[in-house]
Amino acid sequence: MNKSTATALVPLKYVAEITSGSTPKSDSTNWGGDIPFITPPDLNGLNGSTISRWERTLTELGTYRSTRAKAAVLLSCRAPIGHVGIAMEEVTFNQGCKAITPKCSDDLAYLAHCLVSYRAALQAQGRGTTFIELSTTELSNFAIPWPSPSVRRSISDYLNRETGELGLMIAKLDDLMDVLTARRHAKIASVLASMSVRIRLTLVVDIISGSGFPDRFQGVSGQELPFYKVSSLSLADKGYLREADNSVSRNVAAEVGARIIPPGSVIMAKIGAALLLARYAVTSRPACIDNNLQALVPRSKLIDSRFLAYAMEEVSISSLVKPGPVPSLDVMGIRMTDIAYDNSLEEQHRIVDHLDEVTRKIDAMIAKVSELKSLLIERRAALITDVVTGRKKVA
Repeated sequence: MNKSTATALVPLKYVAEITSGSTPKSDSTNWGGDIPFITPPDLNGLNGSTISRWERTLTELGTYRSTRAKAAVLLSCRAPIGHVGIAMEEVTFNQGCKAITPKCSDDLAYLAHCLVSYRAALQAQGRGTTFIELSTTELSNFAIPWPSPSVRRSISDYLNRETGELGLMIAKLDDLMDVLTARRHAKIASVLASMSVRIRLTLVVDIISGSGFPDRFQGVSGQELPFYKVSSLSLADKGYLREADNSVSRNVAAEVGARIIPPGSVIMAKIGAALLLARYAVTSRPACIDNNLQALVPRSKLIDSRFLAYAMEEVSISSLVKPGPVPSLDVMGIRMTDIAYDNSLEEQHRIVDHLDEVTRKIDAMIAKVSELKSLLIERRAALITDVVTGRKKVA
């Protein structure tokens, strides 16, 4: 492409206003209202589409201590960098996000598409030691293609149409996933409800919290101990945690103060949005966990690990979440929780075999839906990148 036809690259600060997020105090008067409070996990998988789901809300009072945005692009700037969604209606958002409000409202969709297509470049701009973050200065100076208004409009119209169709398919898959997940939970709950005995959780398990995991030790594979993070829960294979993106030696585990979790422990989130998903997975080998997780270590003569994982699905995690800007588990509440129980390990094994059988087909369908959704998300992101960067021309 020669200079006369090349599209100009313009820093974002010249075409949009950038606002950082904030979080009100954990006072209950700030939380649980009608106004969405967006965090990076709420933007995951949107790839520039409209924000329609969120885990937390603020009251009107809480919004005075947070940051508002409307008709803006929200970009996650930490943990991780690069999730993109559009806030058409008024929302608030935390410091893990930034709002990018175009000076001309007609450019809202185009800005979102640009940020999706340049996700890798934005991630490369991140800085930090404790965690990687994209600063307001770096984002303000980040340059994107800025063709004429008519070309920007043509690109947006084309991508809105094409990605809109993909978005509808993804939304239908989300609805199907919700139905399948509810059906799975109902089948498990029905079996557990038929059991007459309940026992205090801490009478049959030991609870171990995870440790800090400094950046300098992350990203290493092939070491003896997998080091699981919250994201590992979504990668469980048939309920078991196996390989991990991170691993450490026993010496490193001792250096960071990480306790070694035995095989057969049930891992769950204890802080953050992942806590509300109520996911559980069983360790298949000795491992370490970070400080967003905790391990329920079964006393082997009293309870089977797979039975424990199923029994925990009956627990209402939402009722054990403490109010505040970041969801966190009520430690005393979980310790005082009762779960379904049978004194006979043989009977526990029989119940597990039965539950494995009744959930097998549903789990296979859930895996297929998840795979198809991932393919559609990848296709949508690739299409946006091809159009914004000029590899694919639009009429």
